[in-house]
Amino acid sequence: MPFPPLFDAYKDRIQQHILNGLAVASVVSVEGVWKSTIYRIIDNLLGRQFAIFPAAWIGLRAFIESKRWAYQDEMQYDLI
Repeated sequence: MPFPPLFDAYKDRIQQHILNGLAVASVVSVEGVWKSTIYRIIDNLLGRQFAIFPAAWIGLRAFIESKRWAYQDEMQYDLI
């Protein structure tokens, strides 16, 4: 049976602990939540991590704009 979601005020308090530099183990003991919950909140704070560097993304976008019908292997070759 899944646990009920955390209240927003509770999440905000955990985020403040994390932003203040408190260790994950300390947050777990202070707030009484699972480590996985803390790591999920950290992931939400950081946002999605990109698979390629911004410069490579800009270059790939320019390549696609110049050759709209390029195949994926051609795009990959352009990145190398």
